[in-house]
Amino acid sequence: MSRWFVPAIGSAMIVGGVAAAVVATPREVSFGWFAYAPLSEATFTPDGLIVLTGGALGALIVAVIGVAVLAFWAGRIVRSSRSRSHD
Repeated sequence: MSRWFVPAIGSAMIVGGVAAAVVATPREVSFGWFAYAPLSEATFTPDGLIVLTGGALGALIVAVIGVAVLAFWAGRIVRSSRSRSHD
């Protein structure tokens, strides 16, 4: 296996996960309370609310796993370089 295989896979997971999350995230959701007669004329609608779908959440999980892969790889590199310097 190549020395750069693991960081390449981790980076691809991050880029792919973030790109898929951006594509899968729906735009603003507009909803409010409608099941009862309101006590005032104003209707509460939260501005800028974005609900994550299952696809977007899965894509973000892939990106987080990619970050973890890169973190473990960097830790392994640091550990191996320290053990060589102490010998």
